[in-house]
Amino acid sequence: MSNPPSPSISPPIPDDPNPSPLPLPLSASLILTSLPQDATTALARASDDDVPPKVTIRFQPVGSAPPLRQKVVKVTSTNRFETVVAFLSKKLKGVEGVDAGGGGGGG
Repeated sequence: MSNPPSPSISPPIPDDPNPSPLPLPLSASLILTSLPQDATTALARASDDDVPPKVTIRFQPVGSAPPLRQKVVKVTSTNRFETVVAFLSKKLKGVEGVDAGGGGGGG
């Protein structure tokens, strides 16, 4: 009579003859001396694209927000998003009945 194999003893997992590279955690980025090939290729392709000098932003009122007189604005592509937020905040302060100071839900 043969005994069934014990669940705690299992055959070893065979080695993978073609191990795929594992994704590296962000903490390993401090010790990387070069980027993996696929990331290097992606960065090269992304930096080859021509960046437009200006970006068009279209403001659409949502909920109870009033519409702006100037619905479409152009900003330089090097501006940060905080520039757009400051512009929108300044414009909304000029609209009657709008509290443009800090957003966040009510309590």
